[in-house]
Amino acid sequence: MASAGARFCVDLPLVASRPASTSTAPDSEAAPATNLHILVADDESAIRLALSRFLEKSGHTVVMVDSGSKALEAAREGMFDAIFLDIRMPDISGQTVFRQWQSKRPDLAERVIFLTGDIVSEDLFQFLTGTGRPFVAKPFDLDVILQALNR
Repeated sequence: MASAGARFCVDLPLVASRPASTSTAPDSEAAPATNLHILVADDESAIRLALSRFLEKSGHTVVMVDSGSKALEAAREGMFDAIFLDIRMPDISGQTVFRQWQSKRPDLAERVIFLTGDIVSEDLFQFLTGTGRPFVAKPFDLDVILQALNR
């Protein structure tokens, strides 16, 4: 009789050591433009709030929504410089939202930065890489958010 087991996948970020710097000049690559109008669409309230607070402290205006349908509605009502879009949401997935924007609003599709907690799924990984859009794995480092926003 075989015993049941569990499989755990742990994604740990690869962090390169940073050389000590004597320069006090700000890193131009890490400093995003300010005053951007940003949509954050994620069904996890902790992620949505943390990301929004960080972006607002960085000088941006943020609109938060908790579903794919609300992301579509927000995009109909306003224009966004960048959109952080969760892949897995309960009503309409981020993939579906992105595909709708690709066909009807390519200007918005070009502004999407995907958020995902699932980088193990092969079909999802192929979708993400096939879009040509940046994606950030959860849990994320705020420096990675700035890098994605700078693209």
